Amino acid sequence: MLGWGQERLAREAGVSRPTVKRMEGPKGPANSASATLEAVRGALEAAGIVFEPGDDRLGPGVRLRRAGATLVSRRADPIKRVVNFRIVYDDRHYECVLRSTVLDALDGKVPGYATTSDIEGAFDRNLTLLLDRSRKIIATGLAADGRLSLWPEDFPETR
Repeated sequence: MLGWGQERLAREAGVSRPTVKRMEGPKGPANSASATLEAVRGALEAAGIVFEPGDDRLGPGVRLRRAGATLVSRRADPIKRVVNFRIVYDDRHYECVLRSTVLDALDGKVPGYATTSDIEGAFDRNLTLLLDRSRKIIATGLAADGRLSLWPEDFPETR
């Protein structure tokens, strides 16, 4: 459904690849620690997987959430070095702030972007990743108030 391999699932869940391989083996996840199961399930849910409990007629299953986060608007502020943007996810609006240093790191640019068009161009180039990361953070419940700040720490690929 997601097109992830064991390595990606392990990275997203914060577990080892052998752990994922063992969970996919003949014994399944039955011998896994509850913290490991929660980490893997959390990573899958953050990526858009919905676990269905099933009923008397249909057994349990999984499906992909209908849609990801959608960009509504964005505005770069080169003085404050941020991008303010609005997204919609699961029919709810979120006000987001992204430090332009994240864009600098994603694009490998030093010392950084100086103009509004430079910052917005970098934002647009990395839009898929930014929306995906925003959605994952929202799914963990860290933006319950409708506000989300994205920090360099939210992007391990920049380290």
